[in-house]
Amino acid sequence: MKFKKFLPILLIVLIALLSFLYIYAHIFFKPSSAGSTVADFPLTQGMTWTYSHIEYQPTQADPFKIIQAESTYTDTVVDTQTAGSFFIAHVKRTVRLVKADPGWISAGEVGVPEWWYVVEGSKVYEIRRQPDVDNIQADYMILDLDFPLSVGKSWCANTGVLKGGTGGSCASNVSVDRLEQVDTPAGEFDGCYQVTLWSNGGNVYQEFCPGVGFVSEKFDHSGTRFGFEQRLTDFSLGGSKTISTFQLIALILAVIWLALVVIRFRRSTLVLLMGLLAIGLFTLVEYLLGNVSAADLGLARPESWLITLLYALAGLAVMLAYSPVADWVAGRWFKQPPTLQAFKAVQHSWVSLAAGIVAAWVLGGILEELIARGIVLNSIEALLNPSLGAWAAAIIAILLAAAGAGSLHSYQGPRAMVIIAQLSVLFGVLFVLSGHNLWAVMICHGLYDTIAFIRFALRKSRYSRPESGEA
Repeated sequence: MKFKKFLPILLIVLIALLSFLYIYAHIFFKPSSAGSTVADFPLTQGMTWTYSHIEYQPTQADPFKIIQAESTYTDTVVDTQTAGSFFIAHVKRTVRLVKADPGWISAGEVGVPEWWYVVEGSKVYEIRRQPDVDNIQADYMILDLDFPLSVGKSWCANTGVLKGGTGGSCASNVSVDRLEQVDTPAGEFDGCYQVTLWSNGGNVYQEFCPGVGFVSEKFDHSGTRFGFEQRLTDFSLGGSKTISTFQLIALILAVIWLALVVIRFRRSTLVLLMGLLAIGLFTLVEYLLGNVSAADLGLARPESWLITLLYALAGLAVMLAYSPVADWVAGRWFKQPPTLQAFKAVQHSWVSLAAGIVAAWVLGGILEELIARGIVLNSIEALLNPSLGAWAAAIIAILLAAAGAGSLHSYQGPRAMVIIAQLSVLFGVLFVLSGHNLWAVMICHGLYDTIAFIRFALRKSRYSRPESGEA
C-alpha cells in the first residue's frame, strides 16, 4: 500500500489517539499530591516563601502619630492532598519580629497563622479553616486566582455571593493588570501581574509572578491610618520535581510518534513534520488553557538575554569543535555516509538557501528542541527525579532525549542518526547547565543549522557532494 493511500488512516488514528489522551488527562487523570494542577502557582509540599513585612498603625495616645514594626513572615506548604477533583495545600505561617517602634502593642501577631489553598481546575480558592474533604463547596471560599491571568480580567472573590450564598452583591472584586517586571529582594521576575482586591474596607494590592507565587502585598485601610506592606525576600521550591499531567501526556505522544517514525516511516519526512506540528500544537493549546507554563518548558523570560546568548555561543563552539569527532565515531560503526538528498534544494539558489535556513530554525531550532528538551528531557527528568535524585535523573534524561532526537533523523541513514544523537547529548548538557533555559538551546541549534546549511549550499562540507551531504 502506498503511503498516500495510508495517510488518511494515519491521520484518523493520530487524531483519535490525541483526543483520547486529552480527554483522559483532563477528566480521568487525578493530580498528584506532590503539586497543584495550576502550573504557574507552585504549591508542592515544602514550598516556602519568606517576606519582609512592615506594618504601621497609630498610637493609642495620639491617633495622628504613626508607628511601625518590621517582621519576617515565612509561609510554608506543610501538607498536600487530593479530594476528588480538588487539590488542597495546607499553608502555615511563622512570624519573627525584627524591630518595632516604642508603643507598638501587637508587633509580630498575625490573625491567620494557617490557611488552605483549594485548587479546582484553573481556580485557586482560599479557606481559613480546614476544609471537609468529603464536602468541599467552592461557593463558600475566597477565589484568590482564576487562571490564566490576563490584563483586564476580573472576578468576584466572595463567590458564594454570586451564587446565592449570602444573597447580596459582590463585596470584593478582583482585577488583573500586567507588570513587565517586578524587582524584589529575592530577585527580579518577569511576566508578573498585579492582582488587586477591591473592597470597602481598603484595597489589597498583590504582585503575582508565574512559577513563584505572590511576591508582594500592600494594604491601606480606608478611613483609618493602618496597613502593611510586604515583599518577597527568599523562596524555595519544595519537594522533588515530579511529572505533571501535561508532561505525561506529551511524553506519551512523543514516544508513539518516535515509534511510528523508527518502525514504519523511516524515510517519510511528512510523518516527521506532522509529528512536530501536532505536538507543538498540543503544547500551544495546553499553554493557552493554563495547564503548562512557559517556565515548565524552559521558555520563561531569561534574567539576562546576554548570558543566554553567551551560553548559546559557547554551546555552538563546542558543537562545531566536536562535529568531526561525532562523524568519526559514527563512521566506526557505519561506513556509508549520511543520505542528505532532502537538502539538495538549498544548493540551487540563495532564495532556496534562505528558505531552508528559516525552515531549519522553525522545525529544528524551535519545534525539535521544544519536544526533545522542553518536553522529553524535562518529562523524563521529572519522572525519574523522585527515585534517582536530580543528577542521575538529568543524565538519563539527556541520553534518552538524545536517542530520540537521533531517531528522528532516520531518513538520513544510520550514520547521521549516530552523529545527531551525539550532538543532541551536547544540546541536553547545555540545557541542564544553563538552568533549563530552552532559549539558549534553541539559539545554539538554529545557529548550528545555519552554518551547516551555508556550508552545504557552498559545497564546503564533507557530505555536500552529489551522493551525500551534511546538515
